[in-house]
Amino acid sequence: MSAEPATPLTLVIDIGKSQAKLLLVDGDGQVVERHGRSNASVASPLGYPALDLAGLGAWMQDTLAASAH
Repeated sequence: MSAEPATPLTLVIDIGKSQAKLLLVDGDGQVVERHGRSNASVASPLGYPALDLAGLGAWMQDTLAASAH
């Protein structure tokens, strides 16, 4: 029994001030999987609010590892 070849998908990463989104899009431009989370700001070493890059990175890795595609 042979497995079907995987359909190529494009990962779209949209990081804004208040939300981050990951979309998996097929060759026809259809979104086949969508994930999102709210962004939280953290204090930068210089004291200004900044995106939580470590949190975003961990979320992206965990989300993609759990993806059905």
